[in-house]
Amino acid sequence: MRKDKAHRMVPVDPVTDPPYGEPDAHWAATDDEGEVRARCSLWWRDVPSLPGQRPGLIGQYEAESFEAGRELLDHACDELAARGCTTAVGPVNGDIWRGYRFVVDRGEELPFALEPDNPDLWVEQFREAGFDELASYHSAAVRDLEQSLPRLDRLSARLAARGIRLRHADVSRWEEELRRLHPLIMEAFKEHLLFSPIGADELVRLYAPVQPMLRTEFVTIAEAGDRPVGFLFGLPDRLQAEWGGMDTAILHVAAVAPEYERTGLGMYMGQRAQEEARRQGFGGLIYALMRDGDASARLSLRYRELTVIRRYAVFARSLG
Repeated sequence: MRKDKAHRMVPVDPVTDPPYGEPDAHWAATDDEGEVRARCSLWWRDVPSLPGQRPGLIGQYEAESFEAGRELLDHACDELAARGCTTAVGPVNGDIWRGYRFVVDRGEELPFALEPDNPDLWVEQFREAGFDELASYHSAAVRDLEQSLPRLDRLSARLAARGIRLRHADVSRWEEELRRLHPLIMEAFKEHLLFSPIGADELVRLYAPVQPMLRTEFVTIAEAGDRPVGFLFGLPDRLQAEWGGMDTAILHVAAVAPEYERTGLGMYMGQRAQEEARRQGFGGLIYALMRDGDASARLSLRYRELTVIRRYAVFARSLG
């Protein structure tokens, strides 16, 4: 502990057990009475790759005091640097499958289901501690569900000519569907920032809790022969019911096999989900957590009247 610090840094037990896996260390900033005012977990052994860097991760972050959080982040960076890390990245709870990103611009819309959330204070603490945005993301809403992609019939015919057919997942057999989709999801996301592969058992465990929230018509699988080549995961915004109604659906995950990325398959699945939402009486659709600049995000903004409703970021600080 540095003498100029107002809080004491102490190793502590983890905040929670899995689904966060097993961090390499847990630290807390305590005040003079021994009360925890901020805490976080660190990962440096089995972490995702970052080109040109040896990253260490900061996750499970909580802070109720601005100074305690700032001091804890400095300490966390010192710990990661001592383990040979060249960059500290956060918030990431071990990997991107278990939660990452801060809300950095919450806009006027209420939170929606399965969306990350955090006090604005935590973002200020990361920025004050010398962290810059490593990657940015956004969620966008479409309120006019009547709008359609241009030349949709031509796109449908082109996909059919390649032997691609769409079906809804059987959510009553959710585990079986996930196991069948596992190779596609690993392949489709392998180029994403901070990607690390997980096994089929882990994928099932992480996504099993959402099964009660699912409706078959919002989970789409594209197949070429017997092989899944596309997957769109959506659900009604059940969190909205707590605010007095539920008229919005959310599209959370879109995965397309690399050889089909430029066929328009992802856009086509999104259009079909939008049409289904309209048929089911929903008044809006949210395209959730798209990375800024990704091809799918650019095309969605280009071909649909979307309004960005929230922005998110992952932060990084050089440890050189």
